[in-house]
Amino acid sequence: MCDWRAGDLDFALALAEVLLEQFEDPGTGGFFFTAADHERLIQRPKPAHDDALPAGNGIAAQVLLKLGHLTGRTAYLDAAGRTLRWAWPMIEQMPTACNAMLTALEEYLEPVQTIVLRGEAAALEEWRDRCVKPYAPRRLTLAIPTAATVPAGLLTERQAGAASVTAYVCGGLECLPPITTLDDLEPELARTEASGP
Repeated sequence: MCDWRAGDLDFALALAEVLLEQFEDPGTGGFFFTAADHERLIQRPKPAHDDALPAGNGIAAQVLLKLGHLTGRTAYLDAAGRTLRWAWPMIEQMPTACNAMLTALEEYLEPVQTIVLRGEAAALEEWRDRCVKPYAPRRLTLAIPTAATVPAGLLTERQAGAASVTAYVCGGLECLPPITTLDDLEPELARTEASGP
């Protein structure tokens, strides 16, 4: 579940742009550990394996997939795809060392269910609570008040309607028609909850 706060998505998109401009290896895919304007090094590492922390390339691919599906910015999805293709030989050789990359690969092959709720703040709370319970790790829910400003892209098209809350249920870049009652939303929630993690 994500609580909507003005500016958070703008900040995430700004960071994604810096990631693509300063760290991406557009030739072979993946992201370097150091920026393009960093002092000259003998080698610019581009790790795919997890260490004490998850591999930066795996986290970058996961974030770009989420932002790409949420906003419709296909450049993010393309960069994530290039990263996964670059990392594939390492994933094949040592899959247990590439958990962050495997998580990104799972989301690339089968995007998570994204639910965008638009409506008045008081009404959003009940809908948001239903979307996050029971635990559904393959679901991302955003409750966005009617008056909130959202960046240009797919989120702009997810407008509040005449109903107190309008839900947009999406998988990747494909969305169902808008849903305006909790009863109509229930079957879509049940489908994700039944599939499990």
